[in-house]
Amino acid sequence: MSDKRIHSAKWSRLAKKILIRDSYECAIDGCDTPATTVDHVRPSSKYPELFWDEDNLVAMCAKHNFSKGAREAGETRNTWYNPDWFPPDYIAEKMKQ
Repeated sequence: MSDKRIHSAKWSRLAKKILIRDSYECAIDGCDTPATTVDHVRPSSKYPELFWDEDNLVAMCAKHNFSKGAREAGETRNTWYNPDWFPPDYIAEKMKQ
């Protein structure tokens, strides 16, 4: 079941802060795809006390985040992003790098 906190204004602000902090760079080494999601390093389903902990959050591209192997069996990933945060020219520029 998806965590309702993911769709809150508080999460939206925090996710944007993490993406900026991490320069929109995917946390996976060697990935050149711009990060558009925020990943809970330790799954919030197992560590709910770390949901808002910035040290437990990293920017990640959608491909890596949604296919992340560390997901627990049967669990959903707690990720969400707002495409309005990413102007098309910004994404196009990041894809060229």
